[in-house]
Amino acid sequence: MNLATAMKIQILAVLFLIVACTAPPQQTTSAGQDVAGQGLNPPGQNTVGAGNSTDLSVYTMADVATHADASSCWTAINGQVYDLTAWISKHPGGAANILRICGIDGTAGFEQQHGSQTRPEAILGSFKIGVLG
Repeated sequence: MNLATAMKIQILAVLFLIVACTAPPQQTTSAGQDVAGQGLNPPGQNTVGAGNSTDLSVYTMADVATHADASSCWTAINGQVYDLTAWISKHPGGAANILRICGIDGTAGFEQQHGSQTRPEAILGSFKIGVLG
């Protein structure tokens, strides 16, 4: 292999690494399921920032109120909307503490129990489905 060919191969390898490292991550649900190409927003819902991977649905408290039990548990905390259905049975403090905030603004309850603890904030973030609007 001559020097020119070796240089071309090195350049291609560098370009490949640049493209691979700058590609946006594939979007997944909190359960780890691929959602690329699927409609993430329920019918009739508006989105914020349509057209990018950080699209979030905009919900009202009336929307949240329709998800008020263990079969579908949504809550609003600090203006963000979370689907906590999958977390009910896993919550270290017991299912009852999550069920109490289904369908309502759970900000006060969450803040009272967890304050500024980082771990509960991080876990909560994995269940975010939208914002209040």
